Amino acid sequence: KELLPLHLKLSGALVSRVISFDGVSVVVKAHKLTAEQAATYDASAELWLGLARLLQERLHLLSATATSRFWSAHQRFFRALVTGSKLPTLHRIVEEGLASHKSVVIGLLGTGEA
Repeated sequence: KELLPLHLKLSGALVSRVISFDGVSVVVKAHKLTAEQAATYDASAELWLGLARLLQERLHLLSATATSRFWSAHQRFFRALVTGSKLPTLHRIVEEGLASHKSVVIGLLGTGEA
């Protein structure tokens, strides 16, 4: 909830005297997948590819919403997998910040888009 007004203010779409950037620094960090995480992702992609092929073969036996429900589950799975993969880096960053006596704010953004 707090990031939306900050974003709107930064873009000039919102004027607020309450929201201030004084003393605030924002750092965007990237996570590099480990070899194990990349292997897990690749294996997951192969599994879902096999399931998609099976779905297409058996589509005539399934309900009209089967395809939509399948791809919804696919997106939720990969979103959780990617988010979970970032946790070791997030944990390290939080620990470093706390050790430096900083206030650590974590923003998790998701568009909800397909």
